[in-house]
Amino acid sequence: MDRNDLNREDNARKKAILIHYAVVILVTVAAMALSFGAWSIFGHGHGRVKHEVSSETVSIVADIPEEIEEYETEENQTEETADSSGVIRQESASDAVTKPTEEDGSGTAGIMVVADGRTSSSGLIGWQTSSDGRKWYEVSKGACYYNGFRNIGDKVYYFDPEGYAVVSRWYAVKYQTGCYFDETGAYVADKDNSKLIALTFDGGPGEYTSNILDLLLQYEAKATFFVSGMSAEQAYGPNISRMAAEGHLIGSISYSNQDLSTASLDYIKEQYDRTDAIIALYNNGVGASLVRFPEGIYTPVMAQVTNRPNIMWDLESHDRETIYGHEVAMFIIDDMHEGAIVRLHDTQASAFEGLSEALPALKSEGYEFVTVEQMAASRGYKLENGVTYLGFTQNRVSSGTVNDR
Repeated sequence: MDRNDLNREDNARKKAILIHYAVVILVTVAAMALSFGAWSIFGHGHGRVKHEVSSETVSIVADIPEEIEEYETEENQTEETADSSGVIRQESASDAVTKPTEEDGSGTAGIMVVADGRTSSSGLIGWQTSSDGRKWYEVSKGACYYNGFRNIGDKVYYFDPEGYAVVSRWYAVKYQTGCYFDETGAYVADKDNSKLIALTFDGGPGEYTSNILDLLLQYEAKATFFVSGMSAEQAYGPNISRMAAEGHLIGSISYSNQDLSTASLDYIKEQYDRTDAIIALYNNGVGASLVRFPEGIYTPVMAQVTNRPNIMWDLESHDRETIYGHEVAMFIIDDMHEGAIVRLHDTQASAFEGLSEALPALKSEGYEFVTVEQMAASRGYKLENGVTYLGFTQNRVSSGTVNDR
């Protein structure tokens, strides 16, 4: 082989090496770009996480803390262990304790000593599942995250004040800021809250409650039922157990479901206490979590006596004024708007028939059916006892007229 051949061969090797390194550099840059995109919710100062839809619907902007990092011990480390990501963990729970960066839970989660008796379900540091199915994260033996955000791996999670991860639901992180967390507990930055509907039912359970529950199950819809104690006593009480088991919210509309505007406060309290006792028979000892007054007739003092959130509505189905389900469906579909709270009655055949038509039509348009509590959380509101909630449309959120405070 002559010198020219050797030079050509040498040049070919050099070119191959250059191409190899160019490919490595390109792959590395691409990986960094993808990583940057995944973490683009975190910037300098505070990240801005936007839920944006048209100007006619909802636009919620949440401040997410910049520094959401795995906890790592730096001193006084005892019997250290490393998890799969290489993060050092302390064995001493008390050594791991830190406060959340924000008392209201809108910042980075703190670390607390587990105090409710829960123990590691796997025997390892990391994700755990409690006996009632709730997820939590053991940072070191006997210590867990609480009251704020944390990133674990490549996901962002939120832990409530008790140290449990928020899973498959909206959560009011701070005033007028709601965030959604999926079935794994991971934060979903682009979840749209503009097509949520809160279906509510008054006066049951009744003859059609079971049919309505079947319908809600078929269309993966959640609802809120305002139970009448008298109706539950008569024959249909077992439906309350099913409501709870299928993820619906249970409220009370008093025992008799009659106008209480001229009644004494003691009598009003007795009406709701009596209904609570009946609901508790079918709901593992738990009464109503919120109330509604018959026909929405109330005063702030009446609401305070119940010591529960009082819920109004802003879309009437007129199911007691017509026997035709199609008319009920048209009232609901034609008047539908973002953030709607719909009032129906599970004692009426027209309510069942109307929903049979309205649910598939609205679902095909992208609407999602949630409880009143979830509607409130999606707008950044935690329902408060003794407060009356008038609605959760964007107009009310913007004008500060969501409740009567």
